[in-house]
Amino acid sequence: MKTMNNLNLKYVALALLTPLACAVLSACSNKDNTILPEPVQPVNPTPTPVAETKIPVVTIETENHATINDKENYINCSVIINDDGKLYTDGTPFSGSGRIRGRGNSTWIMPKKPYKIKLDNKAKLLGMSTDNEWVLLANYSDRSLLRNSTAFEISRIVGMDWTPRSRNVELYLNNTYLGVYQLAEHVKVSEERCNLNLVDVSATETADLQADYLMELDFHFDASHQFHTSYASLPLMFKNPETPNEAQFEYVRSCFNRAEAVLYGDSFLDPEAGYSQYIDVDSFLKYYIVQELSKNCDGNMRGSCYLALKGDGKVYQPFVWDFDIAFGNANHITWEQGASSTGPDGWYIKTCSPWFNRFFLDPTFVSALKQKWNTLKPQLDKLPDFIQEQVNQMKYAIGRNFSSTGTGGAGWSIHGEIWPNYEDRGSYDAEVRFLKNFITTRLHWLDEHINAL
Repeated sequence: MKTMNNLNLKYVALALLTPLACAVLSACSNKDNTILPEPVQPVNPTPTPVAETKIPVVTIETENHATINDKENYINCSVIINDDGKLYTDGTPFSGSGRIRGRGNSTWIMPKKPYKIKLDNKAKLLGMSTDNEWVLLANYSDRSLLRNSTAFEISRIVGMDWTPRSRNVELYLNNTYLGVYQLAEHVKVSEERCNLNLVDVSATETADLQADYLMELDFHFDASHQFHTSYASLPLMFKNPETPNEAQFEYVRSCFNRAEAVLYGDSFLDPEAGYSQYIDVDSFLKYYIVQELSKNCDGNMRGSCYLALKGDGKVYQPFVWDFDIAFGNANHITWEQGASSTGPDGWYIKTCSPWFNRFFLDPTFVSALKQKWNTLKPQLDKLPDFIQEQVNQMKYAIGRNFSSTGTGGAGWSIHGEIWPNYEDRGSYDAEVRFLKNFITTRLHWLDEHINAL
């Protein structure tokens, strides 16, 4: 037993002295010739895979897999919406039936088609309103896939009466993957959307005519009931009611012509008899900020614009729509619409839009704009963060949208020429950087120039 204890003591002493001896020898050796032992490499655990964010998936099958060929004829279909990522629901799938057709003007002739859905029964889709009419926006001309949702965020910030809600989704149509779409609320008068007290369809008496009407302003001018205003020749079409009787038609036309006549008249600044008695100034201020900040090519009272005539006889801007060619994404904004540049500098709505060219001659309008702009500016400065949040959420879906069909993608290219902006920025990340930089630079330019008015 004693021998064993002595042996243990020897090993202990050796263990204690060895490091000391090594240290002494190391200190006395030539440092240039020192050979250090290889460090012990830790065992790396298997990396945990990053979970993919699942944006909702919309699966549509038409009856007998019929092709959607036009914007007029609905085709029966089934609709299934899965929100596996539980971004907007508890994950319970939606399943329903309805009809589908094409939609849009210039967007319908593009390879990636937009669609209109009319469900057989109203449903609250992905946490939005309860309704049966919905649209799937393709955003083909917008390679960032974010311009419409960004404009809707500006609309929400400025407080438009109604901001259409939307969700980024992936779409399968008849077992074919079509990529990232924007499921959005269809433009419609209802309590949960554009909430107006519409005129009664049978109203003909003056007192009954003094109700709400929704008008669409668009250069396509292709509705059944339409007219041009007498001074600025705005192309106005009846949206709701779609088929007004003669008394309603004349009442609405006379109200718009009266408002315009006063606006362009010599006494338009009169506080009691001027244009503010016939035009809701605050709603036009909100509309202005959305359209000027986005530099929307169609935002100069030209197209995809909606106006409401309310029971008080005033013209309102109720909501905004259609921004895929905004934020520097339309070359013809200069040579066709008169903008000084396609970039984030320069006025556009202020100098190139009817009605607004008169509003800016009113010191009260300019003062109200400055106040509203400076109040909203801190929130508007967060728009690049909003964009990045959308990108992060859609990251994997975006990869599939721009991947080849041979690898399970939708086959849409990030390269090549797409009307109306033919610049190939080279990558999706570059498209996002361009959008962020456009907004940041334009915010700075507008902040300086609005406050200098």
